[in-house]
Amino acid sequence: MSVHKGRNGGWDTRWDEPRSEGEKRRQRSRNFDRKADAVAFDAEIRRRKALGPLALQQLTRRDVVTLDEWIERRWAPQHAATLEPATRDRYASSYKLHVYPWLGDVPLVDLTVAKLREWQAAGLTAGASPETVIKARVMLSSVLTHAAQSEAISGNPLSLVKPPKSTHRDASSRCRQSASSLFERRWPHRCRLPCLKGSGWDAGESNTTCPTGAARKSAPAMP
Repeated sequence: MSVHKGRNGGWDTRWDEPRSEGEKRRQRSRNFDRKADAVAFDAEIRRRKALGPLALQQLTRRDVVTLDEWIERRWAPQHAATLEPATRDRYASSYKLHVYPWLGDVPLVDLTVAKLREWQAAGLTAGASPETVIKARVMLSSVLTHAAQSEAISGNPLSLVKPPKSTHRDASSRCRQSASSLFERRWPHRCRLPCLKGSGWDAGESNTTCPTGAARKSAPAMP
């Protein structure tokens, strides 16, 4: 890695690109108008090399693949084809409406945690319900996991983005609380009874707390 004056002007940053095992390293270069840009790029290559070959490849390769291209070329034929038709249709609808408008043209390597947080917030701001966003996350997470397993990206960044809170869970919790409160108001004596399955205590035998004596079914005498 080094910075030199370019043959046709400007400044060249040169580096050796690692290849597959058994292959020779290939020398690459990139020209910049300003020396400061060439030096900054050289420093970034050094940093990426320290992180590993995949990090360097993401910076220097020219065949950048967008999310939409990855889905069409790799995820759809390799993974989506194995799904049930109903699941494929649900994923396709979710992607078309809630993922593609924001992320379809974004390169896979640029789908960072920050970018995905912005996408999720934008969807909610645009009026999508938390449940709709959660469904879109399931589809997108499948794509990003597939890309990570294929070594196109280093990992699934969506796993680090906290999902929105489901309103369905909140509604269910409120319903349970309301039902419990109604039960307590109508049958307060039953709410004081211990829930001891198989203990011999019948909740219909008394309107008070469980007594220690006669109301309890008598146990057989010890021989």
